[in-house]
Amino acid sequence: MPWVTFGVVALSLILSCGGSGPPGNSPPVIETFSVNPPSGQAPLTITINCYATDPDGIVVNYLFDYDGDGEEDFKNRFGFANTVLGKAGRYEVSCTAVDDLGAKSNKTQEVVVTDPLSP
Repeated sequence: MPWVTFGVVALSLILSCGGSGPPGNSPPVIETFSVNPPSGQAPLTITINCYATDPDGIVVNYLFDYDGDGEEDFKNRFGFANTVLGKAGRYEVSCTAVDDLGAKSNKTQEVVVTDPLSP
């Protein structure tokens, strides 16, 4: 352990590297999550609202996955997104809240899109 001495005060400098942040980092808590409307005819415009708090830091990003493929489709700091689901099917829409040390929490809701009615 390296020691640095300033006058009569000795300080120990400890460096640690890791991708998950310091031990004991709590993930964000998603307080509210909604997808509206939860169903409808294609093309269906949906609005996603996601709000999270972090017990030991701050929430820095919200990641949105519109189609359940595990890939981030949109990211912002506000927890709000809109998109159009253009084809009939079942979609797993999710929001992941990320804190300032990289911890994550996720919520998912299914949205059902049906074929448009024929005239």
